[in-house]
Amino acid sequence: MSALPLRRNQVEILAGAAPTPSGKEVEVREPAWVETPTSTKIMAALEFARTTPTIAIVFGAAGCSKTTAARRYAEDRKWGKGSAYYVCAGRFNRSPTAILHLIAEATGDYIGGYRNDSIARSVLERVRERSLFIIDEAQHLDADALDGVRYFFDAGKIGIAYLGNEEVYTRISRKGRRAAFAQLHSRVGMRLHVQRPTDEDVDAVLAAWGIRGRRERDYALQIASQPGGLRTLSQVLRQASIYAAETKRIVDRGILSAAAEMLGLVD
Repeated sequence: MSALPLRRNQVEILAGAAPTPSGKEVEVREPAWVETPTSTKIMAALEFARTTPTIAIVFGAAGCSKTTAARRYAEDRKWGKGSAYYVCAGRFNRSPTAILHLIAEATGDYIGGYRNDSIARSVLERVRERSLFIIDEAQHLDADALDGVRYFFDAGKIGIAYLGNEEVYTRISRKGRRAAFAQLHSRVGMRLHVQRPTDEDVDAVLAAWGIRGRRERDYALQIASQPGGLRTLSQVLRQASIYAAETKRIVDRGILSAAAEMLGLVD
């Protein structure tokens, strides 16, 4: 990618550090939520897992709206019958006990210190049928935790959605691993592979930011094709919008390029 040369004050503005001439910091209205064709597919998969109920695996590259769509879906179904609960696994909560505690915390007021079986039963008492547990970054879970969450599906008819990268799918479904996860694999009723952001996804993001133009779209498609996908594109748009607001310009190809260079996305 080519980039504009940046003066020092431009770098500071793009970093969000420079104030306006009035002394106030630049404020940019970032879209709180952008519905894209891919996010619509993800939310449909979550809804299928909840209402059927079944176990779903939504997997693929980073920056394809998996997390934002899951959080939005859970927020929309926060109250009432058939709720959805979002938790995110990680390197520090990958065990059966750790993920169980996260689920318990997500479903209501919870104080630790009880046996795992007591916590699990308490969760089932609070959560109604045709609800959904969304486990994001599920590739971090160890084997016992990944399979253990299935308890809520078996005992409570609660849908489960595992979100993550390619690893979470191969661990459950690859032929060499099916013996270890036979009970879990046989219960998976939905598989959605999100490979990369589509052109239509990028168009939806640009429209939400109010950015038009063929050159701008072509450049945005280049950015979204990099690791990080739409997440990377959103970072570039945020920085570019700060600079455009300060200089009273519209976001054009040159400003996008400058923002990408400032973020270290240009070799």
